[in-house]
Amino acid sequence: MIGTVEERLSELRAEYPEYVPHTLWTRFRENARRYGERTFLIYQDRPYSYEEILGQTEKMARSLYALGVRAGNHVAVIMRNCPEYIALIFAIAKLGATKVSVNVKISSNEMAYMLKKAEVRYVISALPLKEDLLSAVSCVNTWITPDSWEAFQRMGENVSAQFVNAYCKQHQNPDAKADIMFTSGSSSFPKGVILTHDMILRSSFGTVWSRRMEFGRKVYVPIPLYHVFAYLEGLIPMVYVGGTIVLSKDHYDPFNAAALMKKHRVNDIVCVSYIMMDILLKVNPQPEDFEEMHAAYWASSCPKWVWEAGRKGFGIMDVTTGYGMTECGSTTTVTRPEAPEDFVEWNNGRLKEAGPMGDPENGGRLQQVRIVDPETRADSGMGKAGEIWCKGLTVTPGYYLSPAENQKAFTEDGWFLTGDLATVDADGNLTFAGRIGDAYKINGEMVSPAQIDHILGGCPEISSVEVVGIKDNKCGECGAAFIDAGVLSEDKERNIIRFCRENLASFEIPKYLIFSRKDYWPRTGSGKIIKKSLCSIAQRLCDGNQGDAGGFIVKKIV
Repeated sequence: MIGTVEERLSELRAEYPEYVPHTLWTRFRENARRYGERTFLIYQDRPYSYEEILGQTEKMARSLYALGVRAGNHVAVIMRNCPEYIALIFAIAKLGATKVSVNVKISSNEMAYMLKKAEVRYVISALPLKEDLLSAVSCVNTWITPDSWEAFQRMGENVSAQFVNAYCKQHQNPDAKADIMFTSGSSSFPKGVILTHDMILRSSFGTVWSRRMEFGRKVYVPIPLYHVFAYLEGLIPMVYVGGTIVLSKDHYDPFNAAALMKKHRVNDIVCVSYIMMDILLKVNPQPEDFEEMHAAYWASSCPKWVWEAGRKGFGIMDVTTGYGMTECGSTTTVTRPEAPEDFVEWNNGRLKEAGPMGDPENGGRLQQVRIVDPETRADSGMGKAGEIWCKGLTVTPGYYLSPAENQKAFTEDGWFLTGDLATVDADGNLTFAGRIGDAYKINGEMVSPAQIDHILGGCPEISSVEVVGIKDNKCGECGAAFIDAGVLSEDKERNIIRFCRENLASFEIPKYLIFSRKDYWPRTGSGKIIKKSLCSIAQRLCDGNQGDAGGFIVKKIV
């Protein structure tokens, strides 16, 4: 039974009356024993009970121990969504090790950088890895790839469960690093965000509390678990409510997504706005096909029509959005189910609350927020845009092995500078107003133009490149690359596009290539590119979809 908002909160309060420190492992073990035969995961139409995933986790922990993994080690996981990925999350936590989440879409060069930066000692990959990656990362002791996967799974068969359990019991620290998740932000290279066990669990319970989840909720998550949004807004919240997460093996497809939601009678979907838009436009869902669905949470900006169409198409009552980033435990603010229907169209909600797991001195909230003038560092004032500063229980302790970045990102008294702009109204509702820097998001993935500049600068056909983010009706934002390639030819154009596809993740590939002489690019007196002016030019050219306009030749990558 869904129940009213008040009834759901009452049940959560009764089940979790007070804060008890846990690690990911101890929290999962306790709830897996409690919920036993309930379905925790549906994957490829096969149900997995809490008890079954707990057993897989125990087995995986013994194999990891036999491999040599110990408390404090960093273990990279390179996998798409699958039951083994979920078991690894909790098995690594059981050993007191740290999981390093790796985006499977990135290039080998980026992957090598992340593995070295995070001081990874063990790599568990369900995907074939290029030989140049294996030879480029000397800090890794052991690589588990598809060829050695079955042998790895058997490694724990001769390891005493009692012995491993005794070892693991000594290495459960809620304040220890549970994850290192890389995010580009606005720097040239990815930064490894530290997430502690306590931070993940409090933020995930805050999602349960703020979204007023009922026990037994069934959520469909068509985004990868190596993304903080799927991890902290989808997977871990289900552990708290004895719920079910529905995953698909294959790449996202709108018809498959709709079929899964219909067949498994899901209650909720957690996705980026592009996916919701794609389903609505291509599938044209009807509420009678989704009788059990009553909630949805999609992130990122989207056109106004999507909110109403989503409600009508799925018969959804509770529509949620929010503001957040990996550094702030996925979400800082969240809209509430009881908010007016049009609220989510322009608002990102109030500070995330977590009831008994929040800060009692901060009204049960997880964070504090200041809106600050980026130049003067004085509070901006009501309704005036300023940079979002965050502090609290679910803000990262810092970037791994990045003292210079940490010095830039944190004030002396502990405030984290997000680099994002927002306004706040009298009721504490935050409205996101864009980014101070040049970074942009496409379907929830943060892209650093400086990093793309660096990679594309290695293309033999390109003499100079500047990437900017522009608004896009489909993805919220997309990339536009200004390229000086000399005299343009069809062969040169094909080579550049091929280079993009071979060296960039799919979400990093600019949607538009704008060929021109670099002399046409706006600069300051000292010769520095004026990014804001370049963005305006790109927006005008790409909106008009002009092939050849005043020295700029626009090519759209399909």
